[in-house]
Amino acid sequence: MIDIRPDQIQMFLDKVRSTFVGRVTAYLKANHRQWVETMQPQEMEALIRRQVSAAEGYGITTETSVVQFIETGLAFGEDFHSSGKYPEAERILLQNVEGTLKAQQLVLAAKQGLNKTEA
Repeated sequence: MIDIRPDQIQMFLDKVRSTFVGRVTAYLKANHRQWVETMQPQEMEALIRRQVSAAEGYGITTETSVVQFIETGLAFGEDFHSSGKYPEAERILLQNVEGTLKAQQLVLAAKQGLNKTEA
């Protein structure tokens, strides 16, 4: 039996995450240029990493669902999920349901405008 040390697992996870960030970057440039055209590469990578972390905090972990979360953040602001401006998004994300379902509901709500609160 092979023993894998925690630092080896972390190196593997870092590589997987870096590869994912690269794929998301390419996807956003190809499909949402209007949202990312002014971002520097380091800025976009940092934003994606922050959004991945935020999505994971809500139990959203599949690639498609994480990308949907990131797209929502680009459309409504990076802190759409915690700013208090979009209570519908917060309600969806705090549900006790599977992350993929949350992401699907989030996309539907975003298409309807997320019902922004009056500030």
